[in-house]
Amino acid sequence: MDKEATAHEIELVDDDEMAVKTMLQSLYRSDHSAPDECNRDELPLVIRLYIVAEKYDVTGLRFSLLETIRTWANTFWREECFLEAISTVFDVGSPTSNSDEVRKIFEDTCSDRVDELLSMPSFMDTLKETGPLAARLLQISREQQAATQQATRVVGRGRGGRGGRGGRGGGSCLRGSPA
Repeated sequence: MDKEATAHEIELVDDDEMAVKTMLQSLYRSDHSAPDECNRDELPLVIRLYIVAEKYDVTGLRFSLLETIRTWANTFWREECFLEAISTVFDVGSPTSNSDEVRKIFEDTCSDRVDELLSMPSFMDTLKETGPLAARLLQISREQQAATQQATRVVGRGRGGRGGRGGRGGGSCLRGSPA
């Protein structure tokens, strides 16, 4: 017989003990919601809790935690704790490096505020440490530039390139105005 079956214990080797405990408490209470607010010190636990909820497919809790993480990132993006979270989320060896949903939150937050963030020397240092984020931000920037160029081409074609008056060129578009 299996050791775990006879001991009535399950050994969770790779899981964060506090995150598993918090997840089990939420399951026991039938409360699959994340905290309404997350202060700057709680995010590491919230991210670890998300990883465990994702691993064990606790969907309601997982989605709730994603919203908490998104709110947190949009609130604290100017602060050092945001940069520390980036380092954690994009650390290739960490479990969060496989969490596309959490990474996307940080990618979107950085992309939306890239000009302000690039003016922060500490953000530049973080980018040097986290190659995947730097590469993704460049890719997002390139995609946005391509979309802008495409939109500009479409708008240019829509005008017909004839000066706005069906080929006569010049003059006013207003009736009765001298051409």
